[in-house]
Amino acid sequence: MRRKKSDFKDPYYNESLETLSRTTLNETRKRKKKRKRRLIWLTVLLVLLGGATIYGFDVWNSFKTAVNKTTHEVKKDNLRSEALKKRDPFSVLLVGIDQGGEYGYSEDARADTLVLATINPETNTTTLASIPRDAYAKMKVSATVENGLWDKINHSYAYGGIKGTIDTVQQYLQVPIDSYIRIDIDGLMDLVDKIGGIDVVSPITFSQEGYNFVEGESIHLDGFGANVFARMRMVDPEGTAGREGRQRTLITALAKKLLSANTLFNYKNILDTISSHVQTDLTFDRLLEIQRDYSSALTNMKQESFEAFGVDIQNGYYGLVTDTERLRVSNILRKELKLNPITQQTFIDKDISLSQDNDIYHLYNSVECIDANGNSVECAVIPTRNAGTYTTENETIQQTVQQTVEQTIQQTVRQSVQQPLVTTTNKEE
Repeated sequence: MRRKKSDFKDPYYNESLETLSRTTLNETRKRKKKRKRRLIWLTVLLVLLGGATIYGFDVWNSFKTAVNKTTHEVKKDNLRSEALKKRDPFSVLLVGIDQGGEYGYSEDARADTLVLATINPETNTTTLASIPRDAYAKMKVSATVENGLWDKINHSYAYGGIKGTIDTVQQYLQVPIDSYIRIDIDGLMDLVDKIGGIDVVSPITFSQEGYNFVEGESIHLDGFGANVFARMRMVDPEGTAGREGRQRTLITALAKKLLSANTLFNYKNILDTISSHVQTDLTFDRLLEIQRDYSSALTNMKQESFEAFGVDIQNGYYGLVTDTERLRVSNILRKELKLNPITQQTFIDKDISLSQDNDIYHLYNSVECIDANGNSVECAVIPTRNAGTYTTENETIQQTVQQTVEQTIQQTVRQSVQQPLVTTTNKEE
């Protein structure tokens, strides 16, 4: 069983300790996953494809036309040494952009959600890895932006569009991305409205945006209400886990409604929504293959997430993920894709390591208790910079944290993860 103890020391100061702004691990976890809402579209496409085979040629032909409208091939970096063969595991990057809905439309949209899914027909498993939207990462984007830039990973879309996002995520995880699905917020709401709304039973009681949900009671939702039901997390006692449960409830209700006879009679409006709000490189023929060869894997989903610390830096929020943690998730995904594992040296060789040479590395240290294969090992401390003054491109950072402040930070983290307090002073390397 994997053990992971985190020991967070943040010696970053502006003028005094009182000006330090920190987001704890517990708060970070609340921000981590917006994942299943983006899977709705893959579910919708496959459900409609199945319905098309039942309800006749006209539906089938219209579905093919709509899918072809959404198809947009991207010339992304190719991290595979061999081309995919029939029934090979493959990956899909699900990108939700903050366009439409409450965000409006702009040219500098960001990736509101990034979920990398691997689909393995041999294990009948789909693995979902939600990438923290604020993860501090090296950009690999358009020629107009210096690729040595480090920024929030969700800014990659604003810098380089869908290609920039795909290439940056591939670089960040060293995992090949075979396909992508990009949607905007309006799409989900419009789809629910087009099918006349959906009925769900809320697992908890809460009120938000004028909608009142009562535990155990059915409620009929329009598109905006479905979005509220799927996204709320702040007042859910189970946090992210509770939200994921509600999103599964939403997907089930949506699939059931989509397969009803009344809905399929309205299929042209539904397909119009898909073609207007979805962009993907999954062709009609590829979707046929997925429906035929991978449908069982898509019904069995498991989830992976990153341990990350949130820190305010220069009035901006960043998620800090250690190389070891990134390596752990990367190798889980690579294993599902039947690829050889990588080592931390890969990140160093690719110049994408969040290591001692990185300006922000000194903001944390962590005690890792796993090896590259996910096995428990004797903990080894990743070294941090010694106390002193460090000059970055932007400013001089003074490191003068007292032991009492360190213990307070560590105590907060310990309570968040319910693990014994560990410090670098009492842990042998």
